[in-house]
Amino acid sequence: MRLREIVLASLLIAITSGCSLIPTQSLEIQTIAAERQITPPAPIRPVVLNDIQWYVVSEAKLVNRCNQVMKLDANGEHIVKEDGTHQLTRPKACEREDREHPAWPEGKTKKDQFEDTIKDMNKGDLVYVALSISDYKILTENNQDLVRWIKSANIQHQYWMDITGNNPELEKEVKATIESKEPAPEKKSGFSLKKLIGGDG
Repeated sequence: MRLREIVLASLLIAITSGCSLIPTQSLEIQTIAAERQITPPAPIRPVVLNDIQWYVVSEAKLVNRCNQVMKLDANGEHIVKEDGTHQLTRPKACEREDREHPAWPEGKTKKDQFEDTIKDMNKGDLVYVALSISDYKILTENNQDLVRWIKSANIQHQYWMDITGNNPELEKEVKATIESKEPAPEKKSGFSLKKLIGGDG
């Protein structure tokens, strides 16, 4: 019985003091700043737009002016300018063959001219796409909204380039700003105690 009590007591002591018998290790926690590795999106291909020809069509009559002729003085002589060229004038009335476009019929309108142009482009067929004034206004407003969206997208793209560190120009500006705010090094004065008391310095 006495032996059993000794064994139990020894076992209890071993269990309660087991943690203190195991050697401990110190833990050191360090914070390491990891460099950002953010890959920016590929640049968008620039927009390439082609010119188009707009036609304003109306029933307004075309002006078929008279050809210019040499101006005559009161004696019926040609008036010559100082540079040696003849002075020209444009008569208000003339025959059809003396006009700038003698082939034009009388009273030709802008609509007639437009239709002739389209027929020449389409081998004689009169086929074209037309817009009303109200639809043209809507098209203009749509273009303005597209311009607004493109400007906003460019601002967002520039912001993305800035925060990902892929904007060399911004890095140069930041570096220049930091350098400009750094205090200038103090200049050492020429004061010397040895010089003041007449030492060797």
